[in-house]
Amino acid sequence: MKKGTLTLFVILFTVFVTNAQAYRTKIDSLIQKAVELNRFNGSVLVSKNGKIVYEKAEVD
Repeated sequence: MKKGTLTLFVILFTVFVTNAQAYRTKIDSLIQKAVELNRFNGSVLVSKNGKIVYEKAEVD
């Protein structure tokens, strides 16, 4: 029983971390493109379901 619960936890954690990384990568790419085009200068904070998935400041 404990082994099954631990396995389930590891799988769910892996899925969550993978999804969070995907969000970070996509958002970072969009922000970097805007910065390169001189269209953005500031801070970004993105949350999903009350959890912060991305935060970064780009200041020129």
